[in-house]
Amino acid sequence: MPNNIPVGVAYADPNLTGGAWAVDGTAVTASAAEINYTDVTAAGTAQASKALILDANKRASSLGTLTFAAGEGLGGGGGFTPSPRTIATGGVPAISTTQGGDTSTGATTEVYFAEVPVTANVSSTGVGWLNGSAVAGNVTAYLYDSAGVFVAKTASTAQSGTNAYQQANWAGGAVALKGPAPYYIGWSGDTTGGTQKFRTHTLGNFGQNKVTGQVYGTQPATAAANAPTAFVTALGPIASLF
Repeated sequence: MPNNIPVGVAYADPNLTGGAWAVDGTAVTASAAEINYTDVTAAGTAQASKALILDANKRASSLGTLTFAAGEGLGGGGGFTPSPRTIATGGVPAISTTQGGDTSTGATTEVYFAEVPVTANVSSTGVGWLNGSAVAGNVTAYLYDSAGVFVAKTASTAQSGTNAYQQANWAGGAVALKGPAPYYIGWSGDTTGGTQKFRTHTLGNFGQNKVTGQVYGTQPATAAANAPTAFVTALGPIASLF
């Protein structure tokens, strides 16, 4: 046995079968490779395949991408958790019942999309949109991700309440959204002729447009058009998640 083993550290010959390191009676079960994960060049700087060691100010730099499980995120253990009710298309919630354009359903084959910024991981139960000055027939709302992939939709819901928010749950239950990322709320109606209206954004610097050639109540197939990047006035619904 070497004569320079610190007090309190048990020595085991690594060449002996069954030998193990122990510190104050607690066995060290980590392998040499695992122990080497802590062999960083400098505290406070992230390194590939190494443990993250904070500096004296509890900071770290040079981090890459952090990936969270669905429904988790920064503050997932009880810290900051955003409310979906504050997440609105264009980042602009309605502040007036007559805000924006008073847009009529142009055709039952159209779906009107607007970008909604999801700033952090959040669970959404449904969507609320601002009706226009006339209500009639039924409405279906959709949710798509930044790649134009379908996420959720509401049941076909009787439009109710002029110049008022109307809510509908996602048909499949709550959905876990991953943020920060853009999503897109789509709105479609089954009644034309100016009797079915919804409020739309008339000014903005976010994506909103419409897709055509659809079947009312059936979600559009995956396509980039479901996630518009250009702003076309008076097409995207004033809407919020909840």
